[in-house]
Amino acid sequence: LSAFKRSCKLPLPINLGISERRSEKQRAFALLDALSCSGSLPIQFCEIHAIVGLAHCFENSLIDTVIMQNTSPIDELSRSTLRVASAIFGVSSDEIVEKKGGES
Repeated sequence: LSAFKRSCKLPLPINLGISERRSEKQRAFALLDALSCSGSLPIQFCEIHAIVGLAHCFENSLIDTVIMQNTSPIDELSRSTLRVASAIFGVSSDEIVEKKGGES
């Protein structure tokens, strides 16, 4: 087994239950409370940006994927990104593709 394949282990899925979500929400509000000094510092015109990191591991090397399997790595990455967007926005992949197609 190559070093690349050993380093590309699939992450374990984490599903938060109701109590864990409630706890994480409380932690987020506690952080906001600390950053605003318990509301004494006004937070005006703010934006919240969430960054989602994504790593895609191919079963084979890029060359093997393209030449030997005749598979486009771009298509695999697009499907992965679509799955992540579906999870973030809470809609099906079909709805995302449909909406994008309707905007063109």
